[in-house]
Amino acid sequence: MIPSFDFLGAITGTAGVHVSHMLYADDLTLLTNEPRDMQIMLSQLAVYVRNKHLIVNNSKSEVVHFNSAGENVPVFDVGGATLHHKDSFRYLGMVFYRTLNMAKSAEHAARPFLASAYRIRRFVREHALADRPHTSLWLAKTYVIPAGMYGSQVWGTGFLQAGREFSSPLSTLHLHFLKGTLGVKQSTTNWAVLRECGHEPLQFYWFRSAVKLFNSMLNTNSDILRRVVQADFNLQPRSSACWTAQLLSAFQGLRGCELYVLAVQTGRAIPMQEFTADLKHRMRGVWRDTELVDPNTHNNKLATYHSWFAIPFSRNERMPNNVPWYLHLDLPKHVMRNISRFRLRAHIYSEN
Repeated sequence: MIPSFDFLGAITGTAGVHVSHMLYADDLTLLTNEPRDMQIMLSQLAVYVRNKHLIVNNSKSEVVHFNSAGENVPVFDVGGATLHHKDSFRYLGMVFYRTLNMAKSAEHAARPFLASAYRIRRFVREHALADRPHTSLWLAKTYVIPAGMYGSQVWGTGFLQAGREFSSPLSTLHLHFLKGTLGVKQSTTNWAVLRECGHEPLQFYWFRSAVKLFNSMLNTNSDILRRVVQADFNLQPRSSACWTAQLLSAFQGLRGCELYVLAVQTGRAIPMQEFTADLKHRMRGVWRDTELVDPNTHNNKLATYHSWFAIPFSRNERMPNNVPWYLHLDLPKHVMRNISRFRLRAHIYSEN
């Protein structure tokens, strides 16, 4: 076991509860608020690894001074070797930045997201599937969306509120891929493109993952994790940026909002099936609003698409969305593109 640092760790939302380190296999991260305490922990670590005939890889050991400004920051060493300070560090695949800006952590997920989209395009091209867009759309659900979900349980809570479905850079990339697959302009209405492609906003997947994480933390056998969860809950009345506060605010607009908020407050699991159906219902609110608009008298693209072209939603809100039949047909690419543009009102009129 590594030496005990508990009394030196970073403070939390609960008085007396400190988090000194995160350890997974051979990845160790030390946390503290006081520079003196950090050097004490590093010195104890150096003694421990020497006694165990181990070594600290100094080339991969870095220091991040959170919420610091400028370059005048304390310098630390382990075993006499000075550690370099950086603006960010990666832990278990997720990047944490000096500013504690979770939106920047979300931007880091863009690289695997784009890589997955590229592999799908290459697969479609190599197998002559360009005239079968439903293939690309199905592969995107299988590979692209999961690539944009890694760590979203942590960094994604700031994008879960109603009205923020398209506020993340990853959501922009998702829609860019879908619009490119259909061959329509990037200015085409986002909600109509998602429905035409049978996709949900990335927010849908991120929100489910955050709720699943909350449920799993309730059953953890880790005492420190239970205390951290409680500490974050204690922090939420004072900080709207903490994980619990953002999760609670994201429940607004859901039919079961009060039930979900009460579950978080009392430490009870949120029923996933009911929550998923509720989340879909909230996202389909944009279509319920269009039903009040007559496309014959109003120039509203969403209302026109919903009334005349869109496939009706299943009464079972748990069922996935279907794509139009023309996307399954073996049509020339330019014909497929023109049909998509016409249905989504993204075509260009030409007069002779």
